Amino acid sequence: MATALVRDILASDQPIEVCIHVDGSTDGTLEELLSIKDSRLTVTSGMNSGSAGSRRAAVARAKGKFIAIYDDDDQIIVQNIPTIINHLMGCTDNGLCGIVVHYQEPDGRLHGSQFVRKRTNFLQMRFDDHVQGDKREIIRSDILKSVVDKYYRGARRVPTSLLWYRLALNYDVMCVDEAIGVKCYFPGGLTSVISNVKRGSPRPMLKHKITIVRGFLFGRHRSVAAAARSLLSSAYYSVFILRQALTGRQ
Repeated sequence: MATALVRDILASDQPIEVCIHVDGSTDGTLEELLSIKDSRLTVTSGMNSGSAGSRRAAVARAKGKFIAIYDDDDQIIVQNIPTIINHLMGCTDNGLCGIVVHYQEPDGRLHGSQFVRKRTNFLQMRFDDHVQGDKREIIRSDILKSVVDKYYRGARRVPTSLLWYRLALNYDVMCVDEAIGVKCYFPGGLTSVISNVKRGSPRPMLKHKITIVRGFLFGRHRSVAAAARSLLSSAYYSVFILRQALTGRQ
């Protein structure tokens, strides 16, 4: 799937690059990627550093002005790339960190719900406007690199929403009603076991919940319910952090 996504993106004649990190794969993905001869492609590899380490490695290699983080189960709509780039070129306000666009379902329907506002922040979008479904965030590289380096360092798994919510404390995004890709989910993939994964990564999840509370206190969203749930979740994940600490001492 990763190789197919890379080939699809490189099929575009737009000024783009692809940076991909292969994390300990033994299924031939690395060899397939290295066989692609395109100066716009950068491939790195390592030994099982987790999704956070992979994303941090790939983002660090990026040289462009904007970055979008993709997963193996994403598909790109190549013909929509020029339109998306045109919107990015208009993203010149210092208060904006980038844009957010839609995904489609495999049958062509919109994945999730429509945007409510033209300009918003990620916290307001999710908790005040209740926009549902996976969206694709395309963020200024200087801004994204700073939060990726801070929150992904030393972690195996970090929810990408932590990045977007952290950015929402200081920046807005423009919502663009265009679809950049098709969202597919692997059977038995991460989505099916997400609760166990979250409990196994309590520190990033604690930061995630605290960021939602901070967003409420800073006036970046107005959802009392989201802030209250996040306070309770903070206590929940703190228990797992304490349990890990105690287990490590034994």
